[in-house]
Amino acid sequence: MNPISSLVFVLLLTVFPTQIICTPLIDQASDKLSAASFHLSYSNYNLVKARMTEATVNRQSCDQVFQGKHLKSPLSESTSYFSEMQNNVESIIGHL
Repeated sequence: MNPISSLVFVLLLTVFPTQIICTPLIDQASDKLSAASFHLSYSNYNLVKARMTEATVNRQSCDQVFQGKHLKSPLSESTSYFSEMQNNVESIIGHL
């Protein structure tokens, strides 16, 4: 990557962190949750927990992009709700 491309990438990352970093992470988290749902249908609780953990890591990575910045993540309310739902599901699965 040449210096101009690097500079443009850094500027884009500063202005559009959600689109560059968070969108793929949230897409991956969604895929992990779909996989968890599949494993749940076969009562494979260990894989459900593993996919839920992977989805949590992706969500947390997105949230970390905005820590210490003057911008607030446009996904923060959604990721907070997502976190609460994940915690509920993990708690329920823990009792199965």
